[in-house]
Order: sequence, then structure tokens, then C-alpha cells
Amino acid sequence: MKARVPFFLVLVAGVFLITREPSAFKVTMDELVLMATSMSMHYGRISSAVVRGFEVGGVFQDLGGILDKRPLFFPWLLSLVHDIAGYRVSNAFVLNGGLTFVLLSLVYQAGHWLRDRRAGIFAVLLITTLPLLAQNASGAGFEILNVVMILGAILTGACYVRTPNAATQGLFLFTTVLLANVRYESALYVICAGVVILFEWRLRKRILIEWPMLITPFLFIPIPWRIQIFWSDREYWQLPSGLTQPFGFQHVYENIGHLLVYFLDLTGRNSSSPVLAAAAVVGCGLCVMLLFRYGKYLSQTSPDKIVFLIFMLGVMANLVLLLMYFWGQADKYEVSRLVLPFFVLGALAWVFAVGPALGRKWVWRGALGLALISAYFITIPAMSKAIYSNGNYHVRRMEWCLDFHGRLPAGKYLYIARDHWIFTINKVSGIPIDTARGRVDQVKYHMDKKTFDGVYVIQNIFIDPDTGARRPLPENDVGAAYVLDPVAQRSFRPFVLTQISRVTAIDPEKKTIPITPSDLIPQRPGAEMNYDDVGWFRLWSDWLP
Repeated sequence: MKARVPFFLVLVAGVFLITREPSAFKVTMDELVLMATSMSMHYGRISSAVVRGFEVGGVFQDLGGILDKRPLFFPWLLSLVHDIAGYRVSNAFVLNGGLTFVLLSLVYQAGHWLRDRRAGIFAVLLITTLPLLAQNASGAGFEILNVVMILGAILTGACYVRTPNAATQGLFLFTTVLLANVRYESALYVICAGVVILFEWRLRKRILIEWPMLITPFLFIPIPWRIQIFWSDREYWQLPSGLTQPFGFQHVYENIGHLLVYFLDLTGRNSSSPVLAAAAVVGCGLCVMLLFRYGKYLSQTSPDKIVFLIFMLGVMANLVLLLMYFWGQADKYEVSRLVLPFFVLGALAWVFAVGPALGRKWVWRGALGLALISAYFITIPAMSKAIYSNGNYHVRRMEWCLDFHGRLPAGKYLYIARDHWIFTINKVSGIPIDTARGRVDQVKYHMDKKTFDGVYVIQNIFIDPDTGARRPLPENDVGAAYVLDPVAQRSFRPFVLTQISRVTAIDPEKKTIPITPSDLIPQRPGAEMNYDDVGWFRLWSDWLP
């Protein structure tokens, strides 16, 4: 019976996590592009994200894409799901749901390996109370896969240190290669893998170079290519005006404040768990002390545990890197997902550091009771309200646009929008606003030839709080050549109106008229309005009836 407890725990915890929120896109700037890339991989076996997609003769055609800056392991894995089940947007949610069960299983295995069965059970319970994990379990991003691969690298690395041979070395190195291709910063774990290899060599007093090690360096070649692409184009970093570098010590002070707000939030507005955050910080601190004070003893008695400590330091280094990032405010919903590895490995660090104490009944019962009480009074209400997800106006705006399309008569329509991906991944013709501005003649040609039953432009319109004047937000101005007839409007945030307009005519003579820069409001990546700086949200809320 005891052997079945972990199985049922993982099953119940997994179902609990994936049912906290509806399956939906959570961070649109990443998830839509990942889906578009998987679409190209599924249909054309090419690793590009669809930019110009059209329905031609009843078949959706990819007529132009971009090589996206995001690593390719998640979209490739998603493309395999498409290959098996057929292309569906919902496949991304199915994949992450399945990966959630894998994650919980690996957490139990890691806790059991680090200490004992109770440690594994408690680690699973700890991370199950994390709203951030529930949010990503029902999303379409690569955060769950990232943590799965980190845990996979730790467990395969421990196996390699215990029994070093060609098979275990290859398994560890190839897992690290896959890990390095999940997220941007995952490449840092290559350093952790290198330290594990050097540690094993020093431990055994011999250098083991098998065929996997000879192949692996070539598999890492795309990583410096991707880094070079990042640094060669400032647009990839989405740097605000006046900033030339994405990382710097000048951001640390402010970002530490945001991180503390995120960790200690008791209001439910953030996807954090204060109890888990405290356990993670204490656990990581104790493990660092353990490594530097008893590292030599551990390397002789339990050398495989050193692998966990090395990767834990890697996760902590990633957190420090986030604090140095100009856009590293952890209490922003777009950024908080980056803290997920710290939460998971922090939970394991805690059970590793205090594991022997869990063997005492009163400690075990007290820790279990504290976790359940915090879940009941703090995290479950936060999961139920899901303010951090429901407050995402980007997702609600896109759902409204899709609903508008669904209510149109059956036919072929072209959508011109900044977030055109939401249409292309649903096999509806769509192009970015920038493309429409540069291809005025082509759009007019197909309008004249009746290729489409309708051409629509989706814009975010700023309403001046003083004058009431309306003007498209930056990157939403389609240009003077397009004559627009607004057909639907809806506000998803203060002073900004999402407007769907039908293109009634196109005047090619006006395509050369330059677009006046829309420097209406300070810009921040991922949000067109900075309420904290301009105070417009307070003005808007003060005038609520």
C-alpha cells in the first residue's frame, strides 16, 4: 500500500494543478510564437514562425516566416504531438498537462533520492501549493518543460557520477543539450554539466572521454549562434529608449524590491506562495553552507548529491541574472514565470537540508500541517481568483477578436493586427501591421480581386484623458492608405480601446505618407501603458461612478 502512495499523490496533485485555471495562453508574447513555430515544424519541417499565412483553395499556406529567437526544443516536442494527434491549438495545453505529471514524478524521485520517501512526498506537496505552477500547467509556454529538463539533468548527472560509463555519460550530456535548448537562459546549465564532468574526473582520478563527449560539443553550436543573433539586433531585447545594455547592476536594487513583494505577497494578486518562498530561500541558504562546509565529506560519502548542489547553484545564478535584467520585475506576470525553477529546486533544497528532522513524527506532522494550512488560507484562494492570469488583458483581447471572427458569415477573411499570430495559428489568414504598411499594393490587388470576403484591421486606440482625442498606440498605426470603417470596439484597460475596422478602400497614393511616431506615453516592453509613471490609472479609477 505504501508503494502506491506516491503514485496517487502525483495523480491527485497533477489533476489539482491542471484544473485550477482554464486552459489558455498566459504569456502571449512567447506562447503564440512557439505555437506558430510548431505549426511550421509539423507541416513543413522547418523551424520558422509563420508571419504571412493565407488560406488558399481551402488549405492554409505558410508563405513567409521568421527564424524566432526562442530555442526550438519545446516547439519541436509540440510538433510531435501534432504529428500524432493532428494539428490543434489545444495540443499545447495537452502537452503541458502531461509534462506536469512528469514534473511531479521527478520531484518525488529527486526528494526520495536526496533523503527518503517522506522528503519526496513533502516536496511534491510543497510545489503543489504554488499558484505559479498551476498557472503554467494550464498554459502553452515552455516553463514546465524547462523545470522537467533541469530535474532530468540532475537525476541523469547523479546516475553518471554513481556509475560512470559511456551510457550514463551520454544520457547526462544529451539531456543537458536538450535542456540548453528549452529557454534562453537554460544555456547556463551547460556550465553546471561541465562542473559535474570535472568533479567526476577528479573523484575517480581518471578522465573518461567516451563517444558522447566527442559528439556533444557539436550539438552546442546553435547556442552561441543564437546568442550572437541576440546581441546583434537591439530589437530582440526590446530595450527602452536610453538603455543600451539589457543587464546591469543598476537594476538589482529595484528588482530585489519587486522580488520581495512577489515572494511575500499575501493578497493573492501574485502567483507566489510565501511559505514555499521562505522554504526555498532557507533551503538554498542551508545547502550552500552545507556545500562549502561539508562538501569534501559529501563528495566521499554521497558524491551523487553534489550534482544536485551544483545545479542548485546554477538556478541561484539564474535568479541573480534575473535581478540584473532591466525587465526583471518578478511581480509582473510576464516575468514571474522565470522564478519557477528556483521554487522547485528550493523545495528540494529544503527537504535535503532538513530531511533528517522530517523523520521525527512531530516535525513531520508540523511541517505537513503548516503546508496544508498555508494552502487552505493563502494559495488555494489565490488559485481560485487567479488575478495574475485573469488580469491579463492581452489574452482577453485576443479571445474577443477570435469570437468576432467566429460570428462572421462563413468565408475567407484577412486580418491585419499586431498580434496576428492568434489568427495564423488558427489557420485564418493574417499578417502583421508592419507587413500591411509595406505591402499596400498587394493588399489592394487582392481586395480588388475579391480574394477575401473581408479585410479587417485590429488596433489599440489611445483615448486622451484630457481632450478625448483618439490615436493608435505605437505599432498599431496601419497608415494613411487604408480607409477604415470601425465595426466593433471594446475596452480592456483604462483609456485604451481595441477597435476592429473593416477596410473599405485603399489609396496607394497615400502609402508614402510617413507615419507620425506615436510617442504618447512612456513605453515598457510588454505593456503599452506605464500607469506607475503617468498616473493615468489613478485618474481613471478616481472617476469611476
